[in-house]
Amino acid sequence: MNNQNHAMPGLTVLSISRRVGMNTLFLSDGSELSLPHSLFLKCPWRTGSAISPDAFHAWVAEHEYSSALERAGHSLSARNRSKKEMKDTLLRAGYSELCTLRVIDRLSKLGYLDDSVYASSFARQRSSLGYGENRIRQELRMKGIPEEEIQSAIEELSGNVQNETIRKAAEKAARGKDLSSFKDRQRVKAALARRGFDFESIDAVLTEMAGAMDEDFE
Repeated sequence: MNNQNHAMPGLTVLSISRRVGMNTLFLSDGSELSLPHSLFLKCPWRTGSAISPDAFHAWVAEHEYSSALERAGHSLSARNRSKKEMKDTLLRAGYSELCTLRVIDRLSKLGYLDDSVYASSFARQRSSLGYGENRIRQELRMKGIPEEEIQSAIEELSGNVQNETIRKAAEKAARGKDLSSFKDRQRVKAALARRGFDFESIDAVLTEMAGAMDEDFE
């Protein structure tokens, strides 16, 4: 594009600044124009360039979607993401909400963004790291996963898996502590609650562990 043909006489880019993923062009009439940094790297305007707002907005409209789609692809190559996480990523990068929603819709149709698959994988991974259902639910909500998808992911965790998870977490939290001591037991319970286990399950596993300790001393 020859932006000289679209420029208003005397309207030029005086300076350019970058902040939080955005580049802002300061124009000679005192106005400003902003665009995502990834788009700025490809645009024809630099300090001293002649420019017209109409040409600028037309160029951004033409190139924003492909740039946002590329940015989303790089984001997904690092790790899987929920739709909310992808939306937040693109909006923080400076892409418009309309463009962002278009990218999310495209990636969803292609199967690259699927909150159900994401929730199931996330729940299994967090469970394997010793976190309970309450903590997993809370984290999935923060990632914008719908409640029905959260419930489905939680239900996929078998009772045996969760029992083994809390048992391992309890053994780790109880190291060096005396479960017959009220103070030590409360500390262990608090540690397990922070990891998202419900109090009924915590009491059950600690009672079982305390009973096993008593048998060892008999």
